[in-house]
Amino acid sequence: MARILVKPRQLVVPGTPLASGVVGGAAPGTRLDGDTLYATVVGLASVRSGDVGIIPLGGPYLPSKGDIVIGIVTAVRGTWIEIDIKAPWSADLGLEGGDDRRPERGWRKGDAVLATVTGMDEEKHAMLDISGMDHGPISEGLLIDVPAPKVARLIGRSGSMVGMIRELTGCTIIVGLNGRVMIQGTPGGQLLAARAVGLVEANAHTHGLTDAVRVFLEGERRD
Repeated sequence: MARILVKPRQLVVPGTPLASGVVGGAAPGTRLDGDTLYATVVGLASVRSGDVGIIPLGGPYLPSKGDIVIGIVTAVRGTWIEIDIKAPWSADLGLEGGDDRRPERGWRKGDAVLATVTGMDEEKHAMLDISGMDHGPISEGLLIDVPAPKVARLIGRSGSMVGMIRELTGCTIIVGLNGRVMIQGTPGGQLLAARAVGLVEANAHTHGLTDAVRVFLEGERRD
């Protein structure tokens, strides 16, 4: 049986020993040297049922089927458009079947769009779909970026973190799993929500973050 050498949510760096006596393969963000498992990225240790993994705090977004993302149109090419989703490769959105959701003025470079990843082609480009609920072009709001590995912390367990920020700022907040966040509300609410998101990003590795963000927001509302 493996001996766990780290605590849950402990901050680790490349080379940190995570477990000894490991039998089997290494999870993403780790490497196995003999029977000792080491971290290969900066992140938080995840310990579940005797298995150790890493929640990375940096790195690019790697799309998976079913991910809901916020993309930016980079090119319009006849029957399809090319979209930046912060992945190493661009994504493609075919216009057939989803043309009724296009902006009234037509698609343009720089448009923001909410879409779902439906798969990957042979060249590793994500394929997108905008037929889901509330999908399609996003015409208004404040768009900010966060590192994709910190999105889970921003969402929180069962949506607790982003739900609290929505409640205390009065804003609609759309979180793309690729690390783009759209905030819609009053100018003051948008600014406050953006500051709260920045607080989560800067302190994603710390304990008690939900309480800290709540104290910050309630304090700003009183002022």
